Amino acid sequence: MESKITYQTLLNIHVTEFCDLMGGFFGKIERDLYKDLEKGKKLNDLKKSYQIKYGINARQFNSIPIILKGKIAS
Repeated sequence: MESKITYQTLLNIHVTEFCDLMGGFFGKIERDLYKDLEKGKKLNDLKKSYQIKYGINARQFNSIPIILKGKIAS
């Protein structure tokens, strides 16, 4: 016999607001990166300037082009 289990997590409103803001923030970075790559700029050349401009670390920057490439491929 197979059972199904459902889990639910209730989040504080501050957590959901933070997640919404971060989603919008990373969406903006993703769109800006797409524009720059379409202009022919090299990803490696953009990395440091994006880290400074948006206050993100290398790991955060590295995740954005991966997501972007997946969206383009789909």
